[in-house]
Parts: sequence; structure tokens; C-alpha cells
Amino acid sequence: IWANIMMRRVGMVIEGSVQDVTEAQERTRYLAFLADITRLSLQEKVPQKVLRHLAQHLQALFFADSCYLTRFDSRRQKVVPVMSSGFPEEQYLKTPPRPAEGTLTRVALQEKRTLFIPNVLETPYLSHEIAEQFPVRSALVLPLQAHGRDMGAAIIGYHQPHVLSEAQVRRAGDLAAHLSLVLSTAELMEETRQRLSELESVRRASLQVTSSLDLKVVLSSILEQIYRLLQVDNAHIFLYDGRKLTFGAAIFHGTPTNRPVAEPREEGLTARVARSGEAILVEDVSRHPLYENYPLAFSGALAGFPLQAGGEVRGVLNVAYDVPHAFEAHEIRILELLADQAAIAIQNAALYERVQRGYRRLQSLQTIDNAITASMDIQITLGVFLKQVIQQLSVDAAAIALYNPITATLEYTLTQGIPRSAFPRRMVRLGTTLSGKVALHKEIHIEESFSPEQNALDANALNRLPRFYAGIPLVAKGELQGVLDIYHYHSLQPDQEWMDFARSLATQAAIALENARLFNNLQRSNFELELAYDQTLEGWARALELRGVEPEGHTSRVVELCMLFAQRVVFDANRLLAIRRGAILHDIGKIAVSDAILLKPGPLDDTEWQIVRQHPVFARQLLSPIGFLRNAIDIPYAHHERWDGTGYPQGLRGERIPLGARIFALVDVWDSLTSERPYRPAWPPEKALAYIEEQAGRQFDPGLTPIFIDLLQENFRLSS
Repeated sequence: IWANIMMRRVGMVIEGSVQDVTEAQERTRYLAFLADITRLSLQEKVPQKVLRHLAQHLQALFFADSCYLTRFDSRRQKVVPVMSSGFPEEQYLKTPPRPAEGTLTRVALQEKRTLFIPNVLETPYLSHEIAEQFPVRSALVLPLQAHGRDMGAAIIGYHQPHVLSEAQVRRAGDLAAHLSLVLSTAELMEETRQRLSELESVRRASLQVTSSLDLKVVLSSILEQIYRLLQVDNAHIFLYDGRKLTFGAAIFHGTPTNRPVAEPREEGLTARVARSGEAILVEDVSRHPLYENYPLAFSGALAGFPLQAGGEVRGVLNVAYDVPHAFEAHEIRILELLADQAAIAIQNAALYERVQRGYRRLQSLQTIDNAITASMDIQITLGVFLKQVIQQLSVDAAAIALYNPITATLEYTLTQGIPRSAFPRRMVRLGTTLSGKVALHKEIHIEESFSPEQNALDANALNRLPRFYAGIPLVAKGELQGVLDIYHYHSLQPDQEWMDFARSLATQAAIALENARLFNNLQRSNFELELAYDQTLEGWARALELRGVEPEGHTSRVVELCMLFAQRVVFDANRLLAIRRGAILHDIGKIAVSDAILLKPGPLDDTEWQIVRQHPVFARQLLSPIGFLRNAIDIPYAHHERWDGTGYPQGLRGERIPLGARIFALVDVWDSLTSERPYRPAWPPEKALAYIEEQAGRQFDPGLTPIFIDLLQENFRLSS
């Protein structure tokens, strides 16, 4: 008996020792698995590789037949397949996201514990529809939760009925907790990388927006960023003017294209986004009411985002996938950020075009002024005037009818773009035609559905029939001088800016006809121009670049660097503002120098050089009458002065040179030397830096030069 008792005790000790060894081995395997997954998640930048490795190792760790990883989409309350092992990965990933209810993932997350399901076909936790799609009969479900967030689940599958002990399930629960923390950290790192990538894309888009005024180039660049980040199948940007949508840019399977895949429909997604200013997401076109009668064979996903700037919708960004697609939060965030950049680009282009248009129109008014002062022949003056009307208002034809106060009639004297023979040969009595009504009431008349008989035109003499008419009275000092007729062969809906400039042109014509009143009227025009100067400063600077006088981007570069430099030595906000304006207008005096000299391919002769050296004087003469620019004259007038007194135009020496001009001189020379010019390549930065150091005390202020060099070394990482 005693021997039997001893044998049983020895057996229990041996069994306990074996169990302890087995548990120790399992703990070692678990710890090794966690260490391996932790290391991989921190080192690997491709999330799919981490998930694939995790699924394979979980399958091996539990001696299972398969493993399935899911992600819980809390926004849509769906379970999304993300990786499998022991089951075809491609087939699993093609499984569409399912509503969370009736899934093992949802149950494990709700109960916040690891579940072992001995028979998945008989459990209330899983729908039979899902259970029958997979070869799993027993399942171990590990909830993946961390920091109060439901991430998903790992489902360990056994293809034959299987049993796990409570201790094994408990260890699996401990493993799930550790695994959740590791995956949460990896997810946060991936999200951080993703955010950095988003920010880099926005930075690139912002750089493109600020460095180019070519709207098509900027919009195409933004679409390329979208394609690179989101791998969309196609993307479009349409411009919106409040009435109609026009094509802006497109990319199709990674290749930019010059036309849209499909034109926007009147009641389609693009038009609705433009009108409402609200984004629309369509994850499956085949199930959305907007596309019930869609003419094209398309069954993918679409999203439209409004491009809003200045409180207005300026366009629409569309992206599309060829197959149904659930738009994730980070995708929406990227699209919204880049939509903002596209809106800014469109707004900038509109502002730039407005400035350019304003500048062209100012030039047009100047051209008419020159014609008025250069010739007493009214036919020549009106010929110049009508040409400017057609060009600047973008119309097809125009005519002038002069008023005869003795007979109280109109007589057509000159036409352009339309045969003179089409107009009445006899004098037109006031009130009998559209032009006569304009003269009678001295009011503008717009006719958007014009017919020739309304103005007594001979339709047989017309090659094409105008569809638009605008009649503008020519009035000087309250006295009628005539009528300006404007015609267009297509539909036209003039905006307020168009109308305002048409009135300005008509005023010029009235001035030409009332030559005795020219001086006073020119003074009033000059006052109006002064009010517009502030809006055209940058337009002037751009004009020099477009004219070829300055290299492209020169003005923006020197202004930016000048302000960085000035902020180190000037601390008064008003002085800094004056320096900035002076930097923008530093070469504005070159407007008065002819292209024949400025753009001369060879060296200038002495006479030409003397003219060029007068451009600071021209700048001073141009800017002095403008009150708010008087403080900005220092740079345009004195930036060619030298510290040793050998500069021009005044030959100032030392601190007699204004501080702003001394600051800008360093910046201007640096940019000039390091930029490529037609007559020489750009200098290397180190060579330019050496030149600036050498010229301290000669060309440049020796006190400012070291400060500027420090700035260059900080911003360009240059060594002295």
C-alpha cells in the first residue's frame, strides 16, 4: 500500500513538472511571437506585410488551420476583411464589408473578451450565411481594442471540431491585449506617416500654387498629388462662375488629359456640388438615385468636393474609382485639403487675370489717350478707339454714330468688324432705333436677343447676324456726343466689370469728340487711375517679367528675401511695409524704357546705357504723385547707389543712401548672380557669396553685409 501511495505521488509530481514545462514553453512561444510582431510593426513601413506576418504567425502559434484579421469601421458600423492566412488572401480581401451585427468581430468587441466557439454553425454569435462561406468549424476570436477604441479582431480558425482549455483561452486573451497595444502603436505610426504624406502633398500643392500663375499647370499638379496618394482611377477639376461649369484639368489612370471623361450633367453630381457648396460621396453608383438613368456604363464610386474661396464656390473636384469604394476618413481629409488648394489656385488665377485685364485696359485707355493727343483727325482717333473696344471687351464688331445737335439725328461715321453698308445711309432720328433710344434717353441699352431690324441694319449686307447688342451713349459734360454700338455674333452676358469698362471706353470716345474738354476729363481719369494703382502694383511687377525685362519669379524671390533681411534690421511695421512695396516696384522705372533697349540681344551703346541708367529717375517721377507710395520710393530710386559713391543716379555715398535701398541692393545682386540670365549662367551660391563679401565697403554697406551673409548661411546652408 505504501509503495502504491509513493508511486502515485511521484506520478503527480512528474505530471505537474511536465505541465509546468509545457506552460513555460507556451509562454516562451507567446513572448517570442509578441517580440517578433512588435519589432516588425515598428520597422516595417508596409502595413500589409505586418498584417500578413501577423496572420501567419497567429495560425502557427495556435496550431490552427487558418487565421482571419478584420477591421471595425465605426463610422459605417461595418466589419472590413484586411488579411487572411490558410485561406486565399485575394479571395478574402475581395469579400465586401459586412454590417457589424451578426459577426464574431462585433460580439468579441462588445463583450471585450476572447471567445472560443466550439461549433460556428451552432452559435448565435455568427450568421449562418457568413459561417457557410468559410471552412472554419471551431474558432478562437481575439478582440483588438486599445485606448478605448475598437480596432477589429483576429479570428483563429480550425477546420475540424476543436477544443481549447480555459487556460489556453485565458492566455489568448492576454495575448490579444498585448497584441492590441502593439497594433495600436503601429496604426498610430502609420497614421502619422500618412499625415506627413498628406502634409507633404499639401506643401507641394501650396508651393505650386504660389510659384506658378498657370492655372492648368497648378490644377494638373494637384490632381497628380491626389492620384499618387489615393490611386484614384480618374479625377477632374471643373471651374464654376456661378452660372456654368467649364473644364479645368483631368487625370485618367495616372495620365493627364485635356478633356473630361464625361461632361457634367445639368442635374448630376458635379452641378449639385457646385450649386449647393456641399460635398457628395457616392460609394456605389449602381445603387445611388443620382445615377438611375446614367448614360455611360459605369458602376464604380464617385465623390465631388466644392472648391470654395472667398465665400464662393469657384469649382468642383471630382474623383472616381472604377469599382465601388468606401471613402475613408483620411481620404476625405486629403481631398478636402487639396480641394482648398485648388480653390486658392483658381482664386489666384482669377485675381491675376483681373490684374492683367486691368493693366491691359489701362494700357488701352493710354493708347486711346495717345491717339487723341497725337492726331487731330477724328477718324484716326475713332479707328484706334473701335479697335480697343473690340479687343478689350472681346466682341466681334463696333460702330460710332455721331450726334448732330442741329438736326437732332445720328449719323454713322465709322465701323469695325461689320460692313459700313449694313448701316442706315440716312440720318437716324432719335428714338426710332435702339441706337436712337440710347441717344434720346442717354442710357445704356443691352439686347441679348438682338435682331438686325431693331437697329435698321440691312441683313443682306451682313455675313453673319449679331445676337448681342449694347448701345452706350457718348456724353461729355452732360452733352450728348454720339452713340457707341457694340455687336457680338454669339450670346453674351456682360458682368459689372465689363459694363464698367465699356462705360470707361465710351467716356474716352466722348473725350475725343469733345476735344476742348480733354484736359479736365483726363484729370478725372487720372484720379480714377490713382485709385486703381494699389490693386495693380503686383500687376506692374508681373508685367515687367512677362515683358521679358525681368526673369520669371525674380520679383517674388527678391521681395521674400528682402523682407527676411529687413526684419533683422528694421523693427517698425510702417517702414517694413514701405520696404516691401519698394521691393515690388524696384524696377518699375523700366516701364519707361523701350523694349528695343531693354531686350537688345547685344551690348548697349553709351546712349542706350545712359537711358537705362535713368530708370530710377523714371521710377521716382512715376511714383512721386502717388501719395501712399511716396515712402516706398527709396528702393526704386536708390537701389543702384553704391557705398563708395560710384553708383547712380545721384552718386550717394555711405549712410546717405537710404537704409531700404542698402538692404535691397544686397538682395538684388544676390538674386541676379544666382539666377540664370540670357547672357550668362547662374553663379554657384558660394561664388556669389564670396563676391558679396568682397564688395563689402565698396558696393555694399559693410555693417549690413555680415547680417545678410548670416541670413544666407542660415537659409541656404552656405559656408563662408
